[in-house]
Amino acid sequence: MVSAFMQEIHLNGCQSITLDAENGKAILTSVPSANHPMIIIALAEKDILLGQLLYMLKNSSNLIQQEAS
Repeated sequence: MVSAFMQEIHLNGCQSITLDAENGKAILTSVPSANHPMIIIALAEKDILLGQLLYMLKNSSNLIQQEAS
């Protein structure tokens, strides 16, 4: 889903999308895999520390990618 969206708007190498709303945030993060590409979707409260959440999502993506290979 993230890859399709990025191709549509002509951005290469994008790994995540952040949606910011009045009542919270949604973050879509790709988990690259040759056979089974995946997406992590995280929903968070409005006052979340965005940098910390992005860091944890990147770590989670890397761990899943290692397990998948």
